Amino acid sequence: MAGRTLPEARTLALAFLERAQGEAELNRFYVDQAAFLAGNEPGGSSGDSQLPE
Repeated sequence: MAGRTLPEARTLALAFLERAQGEAELNRFYVDQAAFLAGNEPGGSSGDSQLPE
């Protein structure tokens, strides 16, 4: 299952990332995990992902 995400998780992760863009203080762990689920991050715990624009 590693490397595969559920389609439902991707939809929720994208919504989370969209909402997180307006937040002043972000929890990088949650943003990194959401980016991974959305397909924007190869690993999910690297800590250096960027929010999608």
